Amino acid sequence: MATAGKINTPDAEARCNKRTQSENMSEQTQEINPRPSSNAADDGEPEAVTNLQELLGAAGAVAQFKEASPEKVADLSQIIFYPSSKPVVAEEKLGSGGRVRFLEEEGIYVPTLPSVRWNMRSKMERRLVTDAIRKKKWFQEDGELKSCEEELLENPVRPNLDEENSNIATIFRDCSNDVERFIPSSETMILLELQLNSLHFTQHPLFTAEHTLAQRLTETFYCYQKKLAARSFERMSKRLTALRHAHELLKNKSGEGVEEKLQRYELEIKDLRTTTLLQGAAERSVLAAVLAVWEELKDLRERQGFVGCPTKLTVSQEVVSEGRRKKEERLWKDAVKQVVKEMRREQKPQEEEEKENSDWVQLAGKLLKESLKPPGEPEMIIDLSQDLETSIDSKSLKAQNRLQNHLHRQKVCLKILYNGSEVCQSMPYVLDSQTFSADMSIMLPLSAVHWPQNFSLQILQHSTIKKALIAEVSLPLPEKGCTREEVPVQKVFFGNETHSGYVLCKTGWGKDADGNLRQPSGRYWETAVSCVAKKVPKTPEELQMWIDRSRIDPNNPANSEIISKAKNHALGDLNSDPLASDLDFCTEGEFKEGDARLKILELREKGHPAFCNMKMVPINARELPEGLLKEFRDRHWQQSSQVNFIEEEADDSLANHRTWALNSIREIKEKIQRQGRLSSRKKTMRELVTEDLVPDIGTLGLTLMAWFQPSRPLRPMRKPRPQVAIQGSTAHSSTLIVNVVSALQVPTRKDLDLEPSNANSFFEGSPTNAAAFNTVAVRPFVEVSFKGASARTRAAEGANPTWNCELQIPIQEEVFDHDVINIRLFDEIVVDVLNDERLRDIDVHTRHEKAWLGAINIPFSAVQRTAKIDGTFPLNAQQLLLGYEQEEQSRQFGPLLGPLESPRGSANCTFLNFFITLQPPMVLAEPETTERLECMESSSVERHLEDWSSQVTALFPDRKVPALVATANGKTACLTRFFRPIKPPEVKDTHSRTLAEVTSRFVSLIPRTQSNVCLTAEEIMKLCYGDQMSNAILLTCFLQTFDLDAWLLIGWGVTRGASYFALTRDKQSPNEMAIWDVFTGLKSKLDDPFCPATLVWAVANKDNIWANVQKESAPRRMRFDFSRLSDWSPAFVPAGAVAAPGSETVLQPESIQFTKTPSESCKELVSRLESILKENFMTWRTNLRTRWNRHCCSVLRKVLSTLENQINCKKEAMRELQPLIAAHKMIGFPLHMSYADDKEVIRSLYSTQLHSLRDAEAEFGIAVAAFPYANNAVSLWVFVAALSQRR
Repeated sequence: MATAGKINTPDAEARCNKRTQSENMSEQTQEINPRPSSNAADDGEPEAVTNLQELLGAAGAVAQFKEASPEKVADLSQIIFYPSSKPVVAEEKLGSGGRVRFLEEEGIYVPTLPSVRWNMRSKMERRLVTDAIRKKKWFQEDGELKSCEEELLENPVRPNLDEENSNIATIFRDCSNDVERFIPSSETMILLELQLNSLHFTQHPLFTAEHTLAQRLTETFYCYQKKLAARSFERMSKRLTALRHAHELLKNKSGEGVEEKLQRYELEIKDLRTTTLLQGAAERSVLAAVLAVWEELKDLRERQGFVGCPTKLTVSQEVVSEGRRKKEERLWKDAVKQVVKEMRREQKPQEEEEKENSDWVQLAGKLLKESLKPPGEPEMIIDLSQDLETSIDSKSLKAQNRLQNHLHRQKVCLKILYNGSEVCQSMPYVLDSQTFSADMSIMLPLSAVHWPQNFSLQILQHSTIKKALIAEVSLPLPEKGCTREEVPVQKVFFGNETHSGYVLCKTGWGKDADGNLRQPSGRYWETAVSCVAKKVPKTPEELQMWIDRSRIDPNNPANSEIISKAKNHALGDLNSDPLASDLDFCTEGEFKEGDARLKILELREKGHPAFCNMKMVPINARELPEGLLKEFRDRHWQQSSQVNFIEEEADDSLANHRTWALNSIREIKEKIQRQGRLSSRKKTMRELVTEDLVPDIGTLGLTLMAWFQPSRPLRPMRKPRPQVAIQGSTAHSSTLIVNVVSALQVPTRKDLDLEPSNANSFFEGSPTNAAAFNTVAVRPFVEVSFKGASARTRAAEGANPTWNCELQIPIQEEVFDHDVINIRLFDEIVVDVLNDERLRDIDVHTRHEKAWLGAINIPFSAVQRTAKIDGTFPLNAQQLLLGYEQEEQSRQFGPLLGPLESPRGSANCTFLNFFITLQPPMVLAEPETTERLECMESSSVERHLEDWSSQVTALFPDRKVPALVATANGKTACLTRFFRPIKPPEVKDTHSRTLAEVTSRFVSLIPRTQSNVCLTAEEIMKLCYGDQMSNAILLTCFLQTFDLDAWLLIGWGVTRGASYFALTRDKQSPNEMAIWDVFTGLKSKLDDPFCPATLVWAVANKDNIWANVQKESAPRRMRFDFSRLSDWSPAFVPAGAVAAPGSETVLQPESIQFTKTPSESCKELVSRLESILKENFMTWRTNLRTRWNRHCCSVLRKVLSTLENQINCKKEAMRELQPLIAAHKMIGFPLHMSYADDKEVIRSLYSTQLHSLRDAEAEFGIAVAAFPYANNAVSLWVFVAALSQRR
């Protein structure tokens, strides 16, 4: 055959003649059938038979094969396949439609493949061609087999030459060149100056656990600093932005090759985006590693009880301004949209179904959160220093002395070697027990007659018996013309298996007395010895500098290993093998994910709370409990998908914002509980060591006297048994008893029917007194409800009724702190329903209705803590009750009694006298105190505050003073850190209110929940949610900006339980003090008998915390002079050993960027609430028709605007309602509240029981109004009324 000679050529020659071979083979060579059919035996001896003979001959059975018949050979050929050694045509390898490319002719680099015999390669190709499905995966575009490069790569060696001396000539010299080592006689001796500053160990056998963690912290911190200095993520992000911009520009163009360029751009964008996100995730993970090591170091120091090394990490957060936050949010949304767009574009068409838009957004957000800083997240700034003061107590001194004794026995010394010969040896140095370093300050001038070949330093361990070599390191030789003063201090690293560290030193050429530089001559610098003397690149920065200076070609295959090493160095993998990835069949993460047992072992090693106490792990994964790892993954996914509330944004809907805020607070509470459980496992010295007093003569005498006392078994000594706290009470465990005594100033009914002769007159009366009222008797009764059960009194008569009725409600469900006792006052209306007077004696002719007059809520926890509540309390009645009006006090009590003077306007309030108790008494479960959180304060301040609180509690057990409060980050802080004057939001129209009153009303509009977490003002405004303590602190900070001295008041309210208020003193009138209620926003004087703060326990501001140590705790009976130590016990004494945290450590921001609540959100809220309330109102009226008066609803909306904008607005509201009142009898009232959620509004409307009106001809009207304030705070009004036509 014409191609026989080419078939037998070597592999390299066959590759060069591949084009000609492919053409000739396609024309002259017949296609080889790898699996011949049985008909081939009839046409003579086929080719497959010959190949079979070769195979059997190689096995030693040729004789048997020759004796076999052709039919038997044909049958064997169907079973055994022996490929031919003839080459396969390139078109056959690529399949139909495949086009052969010649990569070398196209200028593409083709690597050198391992040497394989041509016949073996042909047989392998014959085998692979038979796989018609996957044969394209085995061959490249040029028809060659896909294979790895030659593993024995030659390492390129290129001397690091200076650019100015790059063109040097090769000089051949004799073998004996000893003379060249000496300086010529015509030149003076060189002067080499060495300065050794200090020696530092980063690894030492005597390292304690604290030193090891401190060193780990230092290394991780510097790794993070290097990543920030490299700015790789920033450069990649800019490059990705430019690539996206180029892609968008190319999409607007048309022409040949545009589609291919777009596809190439899309692939590059995908790869670069992945690399950029990985780089960002690496930076954030290193930062997290730094903080984790620092937390571990602090925990270790707390456990051991002292500080042994001065390493300290300072962590600070840069508060993000509102403008910057909005910009970050906008950029974040744009980035998510861009990633979603690219991911959708990269989606493969063969995927089953396309994901929803929300799924894409969630996936893109998850990818970006791992690599980018979410919007609103504070910028974390960390700084490492070595100025932490070490402990000086007895325990730390004992440990340091023991370590110092070991270091005295293992001193270190240095030995200087010049050209392999010792020239100097230092004295032994003792390492510092805290830093494991030695300050030397050695200055060594070295005059030499030999040119420097090598310059090294040996570090020896000097003991009393012998000297042991720790490490030997080469010192850097100075550059040409550099003196010691001009060279910066360099770190020379050394290390072995047991020791590692670095030496701070610098070298330079010295000068003689005339000021001439004594350095080697030009002949020394012209040699290539300087290249050997230079330091080999060890760090990524040095390697990159070497590559830039050498200007090597990254596209040259000979430099592929260097470029690969440089990339690996940049990623932190200094010892990676570029060929190792070719042999990996799976990653380490995939390997661990596939085995549940290995995953559990890894989590246990990392100290995860769910697995750290798991002692016995089964050896087989099938023996693990089912669902153990699945529950952990589900819980971990939920925690990772929920971001910190400061980082996440809620949408514009007020209802969704409230839901998001509640979820955020719930996450904070769960986080604090988890950290509390973890912190409770870490015992302090005071918990582990029990200190007993040393017995003295007095105690010994009492002990001896106890032996001689007579035994009295009939009169044993009894010890009081502590009460057992009950978290929840079971059915029939207790009964709530409410004794309703009387009421004062109950509103009376007014019949406003107009006379026919005086239609223009609003009131009915006699001609002599037009303002006289026709008073209708009021029949009030009280209804008490708790946990779905209710009871009521009988109906009394008059505006000042007396019942003396005892109501009992059995508690049949579990009770908790948030449960309340609802006490409501109603008017029983008797309606005559008889139409025929003749049937009055034989038929029922009355119907009883009830109208809501007011209510008061008592926390169940207040009843549990005090065992009883007794007194007269004002009801939360509204100032406008349609159909009712409060009589003047002169008409009720006569002219001898004047009006009740009260700053809270008690003359217009209704008062209810009642008594509440539990039978038998129940003990409220105290909050768990065993879970200790990590404290932000120093150990001395924390211990001092705990001791001070214990002293106050010992004197007054009922007065709870929280000196340390939990913060949102899961740590405790001193209460004084939360006070700073903060400017409140601006209000243009105060409507005859003072700025302080407007501010107090704004704080009362912020919803509250029980969280036991003290939030900062910025966090409260972000969430528009808080608890009572946080809102009281916020109000105190706002009031401090006015002409007032403000404190946080901690005390007790009968209707509130343990409560927090704001206490103010007018700077102009120091005797005028007031208490501000964060629930209602009202101000009360100290002598107000109905002040919401019944007892005062403590006050606090930014300077101190004062506990009330007076016998009296009622505000009107106390002295508020905080300088009197007999009345107030301060937590921090001015001249005491422990000082209060400074103003620089205040957690509150200096100012808050308030945002305007969108009016569209309020309109949406009003529309939704009106429809929800109407729907529920109709549902409550079972079997009754509900008719809505639209005109009444529109009038009520106008009235609500009047009620919001003015204080005394009853006359204006009645003027608006006059047309309706003229034609209808009306019963109704407005309800005012802060908007928390829809359920709270529905519950408030249901408690009025207006839906129970059974008049078939009655019409109803409901109006809702929402008035926006700053940061999504809303003043919500609901006006509900019932109308009936006048006859």
